[in-house]
Amino acid sequence: MEQENKLIRKETETVSSLVKCKLLSMTSQRLTNITTTSNEETLAKALREKYSPSKITAEFNIDLQVIAMSACPTIDCCAEVESPMLCTLAKAFPSFITKDGERVENTAITWMEGHIVAVSNFVNVKQKMSDWQMRAMCQQLIADYPTVTMMEFVLFCARLRSGKYCSFYGTIDPLLIIKAFSDFIEDRRNDYMKKNEERRKLQEEKEAEEAKKNAKDLEWVKKQVAHGKLLNVARLMGIKIPKKFRKKDEEPEKNS
Repeated sequence: MEQENKLIRKETETVSSLVKCKLLSMTSQRLTNITTTSNEETLAKALREKYSPSKITAEFNIDLQVIAMSACPTIDCCAEVESPMLCTLAKAFPSFITKDGERVENTAITWMEGHIVAVSNFVNVKQKMSDWQMRAMCQQLIADYPTVTMMEFVLFCARLRSGKYCSFYGTIDPLLIIKAFSDFIEDRRNDYMKKNEERRKLQEEKEAEEAKKNAKDLEWVKKQVAHGKLLNVARLMGIKIPKKFRKKDEEPEKNS
């Protein structure tokens, strides 16, 4: 019996070790991809050089929630407002300890907390999140959706106030907010897909118009060539030149 227990423990430890290795590999790969694709450190440095924490949080203050939905009827409209991604804001102004031993929280987290508190006050819930819950929720949102911009988060909060994703019945908890944010991300994906589809259709229409125009131009050039005009243009375009206008060294046939 003891021997069997040892074998079971050994197998469990082996499986646990493999799972840990897999998770470490996945995490490492994810971090590598983020660094490679978004050049996060460069973006954070540029943000630090352009803004102070107080300036950027003042520009995207809670008053924006009032006008966000009218200014951005769809989520893709947020791209028209220059605003950094949450991960960039977090990287640019991270948490630190002062000389007096006081902890200054990450700017992205404190800014997000301020907006969530504004929503909580607006809907007038009696039971609010604890400080730990609020901070942990904001950290998870940044980790799960790092590319969401500050303007998009403001719009999310504005939509929360309108009751678009959920209703608050006397309480506001992190799970409800996280679920609502997941719905917001789905809307974000759909809005950008529609926008890209509209762009594709416009591009196809533009190319079709250009093709029609070029076809008309080709016919016009052929008519000119028939009267001995634009012969050099015709040669460049590969248009067949009538025999009487050909040079002596030209081939008797040309592609039309």
